[in-house]
Amino acid sequence: PELLQTELLNKYGNRITYFSCDFGEKFHKTKLLNYAINKIDSDVYIMGDADAYVDSNCIYSIKNDINKGSLIYPFSSVNYLSEYDTRNMLFNNKISYINHGIVITRQTGLVNAFTKKTYEIVGGFDECFTEWGAEDDAFLIKCRRLISPIYRNIRPNSVVYHLFHPKINTQTYLSQIIYKNNRKYCACIKRMGIDDLNDYVNKKHD
Repeated sequence: PELLQTELLNKYGNRITYFSCDFGEKFHKTKLLNYAINKIDSDVYIMGDADAYVDSNCIYSIKNDINKGSLIYPFSSVNYLSEYDTRNMLFNNKISYINHGIVITRQTGLVNAFTKKTYEIVGGFDECFTEWGAEDDAFLIKCRRLISPIYRNIRPNSVVYHLFHPKINTQTYLSQIIYKNNRKYCACIKRMGIDDLNDYVNKKHD
């Protein structure tokens, strides 16, 4: 909303950039991501989900580990907050931390970072993915296959807090053809030969 935009700009000045774009009736996450990245000239891009809150250890990892892999995940654990704990964090600045003692090795969402060079080599985010679902997996697969391994922060207590929200990936959504197609596109990118993959990211075929 315009009022919120004005309020944030007054507080943070030119540190925040807003984009207003219309992609039709359906949300198109990958097109939005590509649009934003192409609008902002930067050496490093950080992708943070709206429901993710990172601690200072994650910021340290982004600053210091960005060249250790084609794509970096700066957290070693995820703390899934309840609705009560989420409200307590947002309104009272009180963080509930639970050390699960398990290092995350497969998470693809929440927050990651990559260089502009990585983005260009893999051809950005695939716009065949519509709405959301599996597009981050496809980006990871292209990074791993075309550039270098993925780097994951394994330092203890580097936490991403997942804020509570009503469940989106319901069985109804997961059973829709649009989500199933996204999963099939991801599987195709994972299985195609390396020459075909290079041709695909360089837009020689779709």
